[in-house]
Amino acid sequence: MSEQLSTRDSIINIIVENPGIHFRGIQRRSGLAVGQLEYHLYQLEKDANISIREDGNVKRYFHANSGSYLERQILFYIRSNVGRDVLQKLSRSEFIPLQTLLKASKAKQERRKNIIGDMEKEGIIEIFKNLGVTQVRLKDKPKLVELARKYRESILGSLSENFISILDEDL
Repeated sequence: MSEQLSTRDSIINIIVENPGIHFRGIQRRSGLAVGQLEYHLYQLEKDANISIREDGNVKRYFHANSGSYLERQILFYIRSNVGRDVLQKLSRSEFIPLQTLLKASKAKQERRKNIIGDMEKEGIIEIFKNLGVTQVRLKDKPKLVELARKYRESILGSLSENFISILDEDL
């Protein structure tokens, strides 16, 4: 039993240090087999120690008591390709026309629109009219900068792991 607890503790530590990490990232860091990791993550979620949020086909894991709800949501979008792109663009300007953020292929435009809508509902961005143009801005840029600095290594590691996962899928 103590081995299971230490395994779960190490999984929780990985998630705390890398909020929003996906399954493969936890697996690489923990060295656990897929079945073992699935079992422990299931138990951790069942016991309300972690929360899971889906990002397309990827599940992202967060420690249930780590950071505020807003911080977890910002970290979720930092780790999401589309969310990160939107946040990066918004971080460079006071505000940006919504149409600029929606520029993408038809297939990707609907996903972008949904993510922007979700970010507004979660209080990360604000959509408003300015001189008849729908604009978008970050609600709390200092919080975004604080989280990006705090989890810098984790975010860079996540980008690297996403790239490796893409390569793994091609093999």
